[in-house]
Amino acid sequence: MGTPQRAARRHRRGAVGSAFAGCALVLASAALAAQTPTGGSPVPYAAERLAFEAADSDGDGRVSEAEMTRDAAAAFSTLDRNRDRRLSRAELGEHDAKLFERVDADTDGMLTFQEVMRHKIKGFEAADTNRDGALGFEEMIAGATKELEGSR
Repeated sequence: MGTPQRAARRHRRGAVGSAFAGCALVLASAALAAQTPTGGSPVPYAAERLAFEAADSDGDGRVSEAEMTRDAAAAFSTLDRNRDRRLSRAELGEHDAKLFERVDADTDGMLTFQEVMRHKIKGFEAADTNRDGALGFEEMIAGATKELEGSR
């Protein structure tokens, strides 16, 4: 627990703590939509790996539903700039419009935390292919890719 790698991971969590959920809340990253590694990075999926490690708060190499929920709450709070407890399309920035509509269960043009979490938990369960109650990095990438393919 006291290793330099763990300290670095804790530091990155502070800087990138909501990146995993932020990617999901923004509803689509161009890298996953194109099914290619991030922006020609020399390390495939480098940004996604960093976000995954930030979400993996206990450092076990897997993201549990509790870790995903914590991360989603932090991301939601960060994105909710006007603090109305709802996310508008403008607050999300660039996003997949079809996926937004699927998450927006009450079709009011805004996303509540409950709507986001219902969708994320469904996606989490679908991505957990080995049914161990957590997502490994490969499961997270495969799940996000499948999600994005389904929104086309």
